[in-house]
Amino acid sequence: MSFLSALIAPRESRFTKGATAHPSSPIPWLASGSDSFSGMAVSESNALTSTAVYAAVRILSESVAQLPLKLHRRRSDGGKDLADGEREYYLLHDAPNPETASFTFRETGQSHLLTWGNFYAEIDMDGGGRTRGLWQRRPDRVEVTRRKADNEIVYKFRRDDGAEDVLDRSEVLHVPGLSFNGLVGFSPVRMAREAIGLGLALEAYGASLFGHGTVPGMVYKALATTPEGKERARLELERVHKGPQRAGKVMVLGVEEDIQSVGMPNDDAEFLATRQFQIQEVARIFNMPPHMLKELSRASFSNIEEQDREFVKITLLPWLKRWEAELNRKVLTQRQREAGFFFEFSVDGFLRASFKDRMEGHRTAIMSGWTTPNQVRRLENLDPDPNLDFYLVPGNMAIMRPDGTIEAPMGAQAPADAPERSLRAAPLALPPESVSARTKRSLDARWRLQDAFRALIEDAARRTVTAEIKAVQREISKVGNGVGQSSRRDFIEWLGVFYFDQHPAFLRSVLGSTLLAYMGAVSREALDEVEFDGDFSESLAEYHEEYLSTMSARQSAKSRKELTSVVEGAASRDEGVAAVNERLDQWRETKASVMANIEATQAGAGISRAAYALAGVTVLRWVWNGGDCPLCSRMDGKVVQVGQAFLEPGSSVGDMQIKTVRNHPPLHKGCRCSVSPG
Repeated sequence: MSFLSALIAPRESRFTKGATAHPSSPIPWLASGSDSFSGMAVSESNALTSTAVYAAVRILSESVAQLPLKLHRRRSDGGKDLADGEREYYLLHDAPNPETASFTFRETGQSHLLTWGNFYAEIDMDGGGRTRGLWQRRPDRVEVTRRKADNEIVYKFRRDDGAEDVLDRSEVLHVPGLSFNGLVGFSPVRMAREAIGLGLALEAYGASLFGHGTVPGMVYKALATTPEGKERARLELERVHKGPQRAGKVMVLGVEEDIQSVGMPNDDAEFLATRQFQIQEVARIFNMPPHMLKELSRASFSNIEEQDREFVKITLLPWLKRWEAELNRKVLTQRQREAGFFFEFSVDGFLRASFKDRMEGHRTAIMSGWTTPNQVRRLENLDPDPNLDFYLVPGNMAIMRPDGTIEAPMGAQAPADAPERSLRAAPLALPPESVSARTKRSLDARWRLQDAFRALIEDAARRTVTAEIKAVQREISKVGNGVGQSSRRDFIEWLGVFYFDQHPAFLRSVLGSTLLAYMGAVSREALDEVEFDGDFSESLAEYHEEYLSTMSARQSAKSRKELTSVVEGAASRDEGVAAVNERLDQWRETKASVMANIEATQAGAGISRAAYALAGVTVLRWVWNGGDCPLCSRMDGKVVQVGQAFLEPGSSVGDMQIKTVRNHPPLHKGCRCSVSPG
């Protein structure tokens, strides 16, 4: 069913036979309405033939319909729980009746509110008084009045056969718009019929202007005096010069003949400006930002985001509050309301900031101790981690009780059996004399960030690994259904193209924003540690860009080397296919986690080193995170000058031979060391 059909043809009745969704003769109904001074009849239906009105009604109706509408139950501590086990949750979240989805029901209801000013739905109750269905009714068939006997409000629904259904107010869900009596809302279309009528008149005038060609393209002054002669002159002129293929031909005129071009008069040019103004008028009627109606004459990239937020706060929220109030009052029973049940729209999706701003806000919330990492993951539509359900308490804060007593700072305690991935909350396992208290706090904060962002980096890495595996599997199936001797070289050549030209760009696009947010948070901790308050944004952007290039090339080269080795070691086609698939299975299980561990440590230590260098630190220290790693413990406390490598190729740590330069951690796979000022 189309949007317009849903607007004008909701279900008429579910109880009585003969009640239909469409009026028996729709033409009089569509044409009816109040005449405006423009001469156009304006009704709730033909107003939608104005593109601006249609766009405003559609956008607002779809916005209300797409927002999550949930049933909650208030807890005694002020929190709330999702009541998805209740029947009423299903009615408003999925389908209010067997014929209508929740989206369509709310879209239709909001469109009624924006045109007629009221939305009516008949409530179907079970024997216990609980709602088991909602059926929308068309507002122009409803009369709201008071019963003379007891002065109670009743609703009269007129059917096609002329009969009326009279229902008590408890049996009708009625969401009114703006009203003076609080009973029936004004019709926005009727209240603004002059502005809408002018817009319709302008559209009709424009269509007539161009449809009938009231402005000729040119005037030809010919020698002919009779109508027949003038017609022959016109036809001859068109035969010689009309059409794109004859454009530019030389025109020869007689002595007294003349030709003149006729353009659009200034009055008609003003007509176009008037049409643009009418779009602004419609935006004013429905309290919408003009850019949402594609009127961009005063819009800019700097103010559209703020206008979007205003749309939620000023335009949407009043409608949502009307819906919530009526749903709570009519759909829920008195007992349910007393038990703390309530309906609520969630507008968080409309108010989402940019990724960078969200990560900064999440970081502040986690580090301040008023939200858990898992709550952040749910907000970002990520699966919860069983090890991330705890709060962090800043180590440099004390607690003052209501009686004025002050307690020592609290340390957040991680679960005793939590694996290494959980956020670091215990004190650092460092000798007291090795680093200052300020550096201890900075290291602790950076390790917490490293663990928090590792989960986000792993989620992004998993997307790249999934796409990478699909690409490799697809190529295997294309190259002779295998990678034996006949197709080995073709496959290896494809690996070179894929891992040099395609995969690095994909890694950059998927991991880039997460790594930038992570580096920004870590660099701020490092700069705060050395009390540097200068601008680091340009250096951060440069380092981030350089890191992405290096990281994407490094990860791509590693994958290419692995698969090339597997292919070249295959003795047969079947053995090659099995070996490649086995390696892909291993990637599917572990590669994203390994990537996250490496990049979280490397990016964190690297950006810390760059931040210290900008702040004027001259000596760096390798700091061990603790644990039972004999290699990292050997490196703990090693000091070098800024710009000097901690380890050069050819050197060794214990029995580990160093093959590439180590300017900062990690030393090996799984290393979680960091750096600090020396």
